[in-house]
Amino acid sequence: MLPSATTRDRRSDPAEHLRVLRAFTVWTHRVILPSLLPNEALPPVEDLEDVAMVVRERGLSWFEQGELRREQRGELRGRRLGAADALLCQIAGPACR
Repeated sequence: MLPSATTRDRRSDPAEHLRVLRAFTVWTHRVILPSLLPNEALPPVEDLEDVAMVVRERGLSWFEQGELRREQRGELRGRRLGAADALLCQIAGPACR
């Protein structure tokens, strides 16, 4: 289906472009960034350049937080496996060693 003349006019309208850009900026600030930074206060943003700046400034912290969470999960898994092995050895008795 081909776009209608009004659709083409809207797409080439600079005011419509600015409205869509602003809506995307607001959505990114209210939905995407809070999901990536759940416990951080986000600075106000005016445009996508501000959003990009927040991502650049905090991108490394997101990566570091992810690494820390993965390490913590690995340590927890190791403790659980160690506890399970110890329990099995208690059950099996001297034959375990």
